[in-house]
Amino acid sequence: DITIKDSQSVSTMLHSIGNFERIGDHAVEILKTAQELNDKKLSFSAEAQKEIKDVIENYPQYKDEILQMVERYEREY
Repeated sequence: DITIKDSQSVSTMLHSIGNFERIGDHAVEILKTAQELNDKKLSFSAEAQKEIKDVIENYPQYKDEILQMVERYEREY
């Protein structure tokens, strides 16, 4: 038998896996869009370029925060 706590943990993990899959799907779509922009000799606006730069520069922090949350969750449950 599975405990309620274990059931909740499994549910949360499956939800997280779905979220990670969605992130991967979005990354693939971003790559396809970037390739299309390059092929058509188009570019992002200055504002969009700044936003992309901000995301890229802050990615290590985002990644670290996400990993810390996952590790904290695993310790608690």
